Parts: sequence; C-alpha cells; structure tokens
Amino acid sequence: MRLINYKRHKGFTLLEMMIAIGIIILLAGISVGSYRRYQWSIDYRSALTELDGDIKRAQQVAITNPYPNPSGKPTTYRLESTTTGKEYSIKVYHDNAAVPVAQIKTVKLPNSVLLATTGTMIEFYQTGVPVSGMTTTIALKSGNLNLIKNITVTSVGGVVKEKF
Repeated sequence: MRLINYKRHKGFTLLEMMIAIGIIILLAGISVGSYRRYQWSIDYRSALTELDGDIKRAQQVAITNPYPNPSGKPTTYRLESTTTGKEYSIKVYHDNAAVPVAQIKTVKLPNSVLLATTGTMIEFYQTGVPVSGMTTTIALKSGNLNLIKNITVTSVGGVVKEKF
C-alpha cells in the first residue's frame, strides 16, 4: 500500500487576496468622504467663530475710537463684505464718506464658506450701538454642508451667534 503524502500549501489564494483588497478599498472610500465632510465642518465652524469675533472687535474698536474725526463729526466702524461674499473687512469712515480712513482687518473665507449678506453688513457708532438702530442678522453659508447659521446684532449692540 502506497501512502499519499499531501503537502500542506502555505499562503493565500488569489480569491482571498482580492477580497481583502476590496474590503480595504471600500473602507478607504468611506473614510475619505467622512474626512472631507469633517474638514468642511471645521472650516465652517472656524469661519463662523472668526466672524463673530470680528463683529465684536469692530464694536470694541468703535467704542475705543482710535481714529477720531478731526471735524468732531461721528466716526463709524463698518464690517463690509465684497460682492462675491468671499471676503469681508473692518473699515473706519468719517462723515459717511465713500473712502475709508483706515482698514483694520481683511478676512478671506475658506472655499466652502460664503457670506449671504454682501455690502455693509453692520456699522457701529462710537457708543458700540449699531447705526441702523435695528436688529441685524448676518448669515454665513456652507455650500458643501448645506448649512446656514446666523449671527444677530441686537439694536442695543448685543452679539448672539447661532449654535453649530
């Protein structure tokens, strides 16, 4: 009687390798999408917080008034947006002139974030109260996340950011 010697083969079959690679590709695809959404969320949250801080900064600078008007007339501090809604800046104006006396800060928003309000968003007197005398809402949009959050400046100068 002859004994058959079966050798045990070590290693993986091609089918096992293909299944393992397929699972890795699937998990990588899911994680890349989640990471991109997370990155957009971080960009949006950071832009919302920075805008909130800049509104408060414009108000504070208006109160301290480092650019007094030599004629004694009021100086106003504006937070203005470009027509595209991709940038905004804090500017100082005397006598409601068309040309600003100073530009305190300019901010370029991340690619996925956009201001819904363009032009003059908010303007403060030297007392820190909005010039309009009304409650003003500034909206920040995220195209990728389909989000719109508001920052509200009350008629007495309170700044309230909508929670994210």
